[in-house]
Amino acid sequence: MRKSSVLLGTLALACALSATGSWWQLRAQRARVATLEQQLHAARSAATAQPDVSAPVIAAQAPPAIPDASASGPKANVAAAVGQARREREMREQMRVAQQREREMMRDPAYHDSRMDEWRRRHAQTRADAIRLVGLTPEQADRLIDLIIEREFSGMELTGLPGEPMNPEMQADLKRINQQHESKVRELLGSEDYQRWQWYQKTGFERSEASLFRAQLSTTSTPLQEFQVDVLVDALYVERKRRDREYDEYVAAAGITNRYLVAPQDRQRWIELEKDSNQRIHDQMSGTLTRDQLESLDAMLASNVAPAEAALRLQLQGQLAKTP
Repeated sequence: MRKSSVLLGTLALACALSATGSWWQLRAQRARVATLEQQLHAARSAATAQPDVSAPVIAAQAPPAIPDASASGPKANVAAAVGQARREREMREQMRVAQQREREMMRDPAYHDSRMDEWRRRHAQTRADAIRLVGLTPEQADRLIDLIIEREFSGMELTGLPGEPMNPEMQADLKRINQQHESKVRELLGSEDYQRWQWYQKTGFERSEASLFRAQLSTTSTPLQEFQVDVLVDALYVERKRRDREYDEYVAAAGITNRYLVAPQDRQRWIELEKDSNQRIHDQMSGTLTRDQLESLDAMLASNVAPAEAALRLQLQGQLAKTP
């Protein structure tokens, strides 16, 4: 959804500018297209949702269907499906028109420059991290951000509407764009800084988790400092990679071919590995965090295990289906 949201925000901008040039209308148009995108996503979410396979999961058994007194049988179901399909086509057509308008607007140098400035502001935190964590000069960081934006603009030309797969030609073009981007970044940064930049990108999920934890403590008497966040990011990344590797080894040894079909002992093994990982994170952070901060970290880590523990209890009680 992130790519789709960025794209649709861009499309809304183009539509509003082409209409009257009014910034108030631009904001209204952005909101309208955002609403369209949310409605389309809701309509297709059941078919397109991708489960998280980092942990063993078993879907809950669906309750029996309750008849709808307002429905009149198969005909009503068909009519509802036809109406939903029509609404979806209309939304997609509106977004397709907006997408084409954005492409036309991007040919104007002044508009292109204004979009570049807007996207630079969006990447302000990445630029700051590139200077502080990767060790780039401000000039290098500026050029890096421009390269990122150029790749995103190029990708926009290839990106279809939500739910539309890319054809082989588009996939090949996107692969070429990414390869060219990486080549330019490697040339800009050099070997050492490029490796640090790769690490920064790989730890994006852990960095987001650490940022949320920092926000949680921001109103307490012991807020996290930047260096503490950096240490926590490294600890989370290293330990999560180790846990995933250990569970992969368990899966291979147990002969599991489908991670969505797991027995209670399989889920229990993942919980044990997660708890071991959390303990190592605790040990690593004990010399960096205060006692209160460490207690808060332990609570956050424990909350990450709680859903799997609840699922295991339900599975043992026979309230979870064997198959998804």
